[in-house]
Amino acid sequence: MKKIEYPIKELVRFEMDENKIWWIKYNYGHECFPERFKYFKRLSWFGNKYYEVSKQNIKEFKELLKQTTKFCSEHNFLLENGQSKMVSRYHKDLSWSKKDVLSHTTPELLFPKVILEVNYPPRCRDFYKIMNYGTKPYPYYGNPHYKKYIEDNDGECPLPLPKDVKWWEV
Repeated sequence: MKKIEYPIKELVRFEMDENKIWWIKYNYGHECFPERFKYFKRLSWFGNKYYEVSKQNIKEFKELLKQTTKFCSEHNFLLENGQSKMVSRYHKDLSWSKKDVLSHTTPELLFPKVILEVNYPPRCRDFYKIMNYGTKPYPYYGNPHYKKYIEDNDGECPLPLPKDVKWWEV
């Protein structure tokens, strides 16, 4: 299969929520966004009739996530799980080899690279439960330096984050 070049800048955007966590939002309605399934006609066993069948569009989604991961990295973000897996809404990794991998959501959570570059305590990657379903990361990624940086900037988060801060020191 020929490699598809996606217009990533048109397909994704970065957003920060009220807890100052970064998320990537996809433009699913864009004409270049790959369909989850491809449909094709298959001849019946008896050879007298065609019927439509679907197949997961894994190759195109892998290529989209590979390019999205690269785009995030260029903007100093790490996309959760990168390009090797998809993510369920419960943030459980699903390998591309799983049969129902595309029936789950695409990766959305972003981590600023500078926070994770050095062995920062794993709490910034941990999640807390909301209601009885789903999970979200701790506000401010559980990082006091990141919280102070945002407070010092009147609730904004100018990017890129400064590299001279010792993000891992608590």
